[in-house]
Amino acid sequence: MADDHQENRLARAVSWTLLAGLTASVALILLGWLFTVKNGMSENPQAKGWVAKAAHGDGTAILKLGLLVLMLTPVARVLILAIGWARQRDWTFSLIALCVLALLGVSVFLGTG
Repeated sequence: MADDHQENRLARAVSWTLLAGLTASVALILLGWLFTVKNGMSENPQAKGWVAKAAHGDGTAILKLGLLVLMLTPVARVLILAIGWARQRDWTFSLIALCVLALLGVSVFLGTG
C-alpha cells in the first residue's frame, strides 16, 4: 500500500511538473509575441544577456525564454523521476533516468560546441 502511495505522489509530481512547464512556456511565448508585435523585433537578437533583456520587456528575448522553458520541461520530468525512483529505492530505473539526463547534457554540450 505504501508503494502505491509513493507511485501516486511521483505521478502527481511529474504531472504537475509537465503542466507547470507547459503553462509557463505558453505564457512566456504569448507575452513575447505580444511585445514583439507591439515593439517590433529587437535589432540584435543574438546579443548577450537575453535573460536580462527579457526581464526588461524585450519580446524576442521573452520568446527565447519561453522556448527554453519548453525545452527544459522534459528534462525536469526525467530529473523528478530519477529522484522519485531513488527515494523508492528502485535503483534500476533511477540509474536509467540519470543516464538519460547525462545523455541530454552531452547532446546539449555537443550541440552548442
